[in-house]
Amino acid sequence: MQIDIKKKKINKTLIMLTIGSLLLAGCGKKESKEEGVIFNNDFEATLGWIENVNGVVRGEAHSGNFLCKTDTLGPYGNTFTLELNKSSDKPLKKVSASVWMLKSTDAAEGVLVIEISNKDKKSLAYISSLTKGVANSTHEWTNIEAFSDLTKKDLNNPSNKITVVFINTSKDRIDIDDVKIKFE
Repeated sequence: MQIDIKKKKINKTLIMLTIGSLLLAGCGKKESKEEGVIFNNDFEATLGWIENVNGVVRGEAHSGNFLCKTDTLGPYGNTFTLELNKSSDKPLKKVSASVWMLKSTDAAEGVLVIEISNKDKKSLAYISSLTKGVANSTHEWTNIEAFSDLTKKDLNNPSNKITVVFINTSKDRIDIDDVKIKFE
């Protein structure tokens, strides 16, 4: 009788451990089809990002419920800034950035900027992608991209800092969402 109770306790313990192991295995790192280190911001959670004057507002976002509003009062979108050594232990070859934008008028224009600076804050590279000619519709979200080859001019020095920002260069409102920065 005493042995049966111990067996039941052991069986219950084994079952619980097996279920727990299966649950933990399911919570592991998901396989990603994309390679590299990727930082995304859909403005649902903005920890680590420098917020602009207008901030994040609730609205008809590209995804989710929040977007970043840019206009004459706050022309800069939320800014991403990071030292390269915090993104990877290996030398980086390329950085790319993309943002989804929605223009309020045909005249609304902006630019997506990647700037790389050294530890003394001297700008080493300034890459920009203009929205003019790319985003022609005021009723549709449009994706714009910029990238930089980090193997040139010692841009991949680990102490260098990268800054990514969308700048509204017009007087009209532009909403942005789903910013993506990818290091390879």
